[in-house]
Amino acid sequence: MEEQEINHSHHEHGGDRHPMHHEHQLHGLGSEDKIFASLSYVSILFIVPLILRHDQDEVYFHARQGMVLFGAEVIVWFLLFMLESFFVALLPSTQLGIVSILGAAAWVIFVAASLMGIYMVFRGKKWKMPILGRIAKKIEV
Repeated sequence: MEEQEINHSHHEHGGDRHPMHHEHQLHGLGSEDKIFASLSYVSILFIVPLILRHDQDEVYFHARQGMVLFGAEVIVWFLLFMLESFFVALLPSTQLGIVSILGAAAWVIFVAASLMGIYMVFRGKKWKMPILGRIAKKIEV
């Protein structure tokens, strides 16, 4: 049965979108499209593939995830800034390292997510990011 499913998926053509799994093989993504798709995970550069490759489903999938990842980064950095401002206003004479630790942890998570997204693009996989992938799936731009 597994072989039949594989053969069936190779014969599908057209605009049918496959359900997003955590990892799904990309079909027909050329090297130029892979470069555009990988740009999706480099901060605000998600805009480039979103505009220039909007009609390419696989690239669009990564551009939407990159957009949600960038939005999450902006929200987290804003919240950390507000938290630090609150601590400085409340306790001006003390240095609390909690915001620095949280910032470093957030940075590591965001860089890891970006690198994983780029890695999956070049492996030819359609990888749905935990949490952010579900949000990206609902967004149409």
